Amino acid sequence: MTELSSNAPMFIKLEKYSEVLSTISELKQFIQSLRYVFDIAEEAENIRNDAVGILRASLNRLERSVHEVDKGLVKPSGWTPERKMDAAQLSLERLQSQLSRLRKDIEYLGSERRTEAISGKSAG
Repeated sequence: MTELSSNAPMFIKLEKYSEVLSTISELKQFIQSLRYVFDIAEEAENIRNDAVGILRASLNRLERSVHEVDKGLVKPSGWTPERKMDAAQLSLERLQSQLSRLRKDIEYLGSERRTEAISGKSAG
């Protein structure tokens, strides 16, 4: 095997060099886009975790409140309460609406980022 001297010049065709630079630039943009996608996914996960935490805390507060109210009431024997879910249903619908808006915002950010990546690629 022949060893090259560290001082020996290296020659490469200009078009091949240009192709290598272009490929490296595309890879850098791809890496940047992937990082952004992971950032969006992480933010979405954080939002989800926050929402679950809020729901859990609300459920615990509600449970304590119902328990306190129930504890203070005297119930006649044989009485069964009438159950209405209107308020709970309304709260769930509001939560679903908020989550839907968050999903749309995240999708918008992702598509905006893809557009930036494409624009940067065609400009470069």
